[in-house]
Amino acid sequence: GGCLRYLQRTLLDKQLLPRAEFAQWFPTDGEAGEGAATLVVDGKTLQNLEVFANSTDGGTKGTLFAAIDRTCTPFGKRELRRWVCAPPQRVEDVVERQDAVAALLAAPDAAETLRKALHKLPDLERLLARVHSFSVDQASNAATHYTDVSKARLLEFLKALTGLAALDAAVEAVQPHVAGLSGSSPRLGGLLSREADAGFPPVDATLAPFREAFDWEAARKAGRVVPKERANDEYDAARRRLLEVDAGLQQELSRWRRELRDSSIELWTPSVANGQTTEPFQLAVAEKTLQKQGTPEEFAQQMSSKKGTKRFWTAELRELAGEHLEAKAAR
Repeated sequence: GGCLRYLQRTLLDKQLLPRAEFAQWFPTDGEAGEGAATLVVDGKTLQNLEVFANSTDGGTKGTLFAAIDRTCTPFGKRELRRWVCAPPQRVEDVVERQDAVAALLAAPDAAETLRKALHKLPDLERLLARVHSFSVDQASNAATHYTDVSKARLLEFLKALTGLAALDAAVEAVQPHVAGLSGSSPRLGGLLSREADAGFPPVDATLAPFREAFDWEAARKAGRVVPKERANDEYDAARRRLLEVDAGLQQELSRWRRELRDSSIELWTPSVANGQTTEPFQLAVAEKTLQKQGTPEEFAQQMSSKKGTKRFWTAELRELAGEHLEAKAAR
């Protein structure tokens, strides 16, 4: 209860609790027995040993971490930092890590292949956490945003998808070396293997539905997801309905151009900041045309005007505009 209250006070409960990932904490004072797999180095010890910051200017020059840090990704650097702060206390765990390092040193081609691929990855650890936080509940808050939040979130999601695809490709590229790595380090070889129910998960298979559903690059450029045909039945139905409504609008426009004998008549939609107009497709007719041909009875509702032009809604246009807005919202 106290932990939950703390998360609520720090506004972290909605981000952390839905993930339902909890780990038991084992103290390092010897009371937990086999449960305590690591030691915990306190802040004073880290400071005295100059593990992360030197005593001269507080920088990283000459520190233990600066000497051993050869990571090429932000999440790798954070994991190494966690390892230094909580080193394993079981001998077998230390040997397992040493074997993995030795295996990579003995296979420079595999190490270089992984390093080049991993270096290009985004910060997947934090990126996936941000994507998770974009939940429906949090997206429905009433805060005022001065940027296109939905587009920013979509770009984050696409970045995560492409990053996971690149990670999967990196693991695939190192497969020719897995057998050799497994001989020196079974743990490392197991992590990189493609065996069923073991090793690296089939990320590409998980991403396949997203590839089939929409074009990632097109979504990135447009700032919105446009499902591919037959990827979503509801979207396909809404798109077909939009096409039908648009055809009806063009027929109505052609009708009034013929009756008023004016090909310059057009359908006009007001421009609004958020693009959510409720009065689209007004029939814009020149005043001189109305003076010459007369104002039809169907033009009883004038919606707007500008110098030399009046804009109307007929009953048919009002109905078609409503259907268009409904189909667009459904899409």
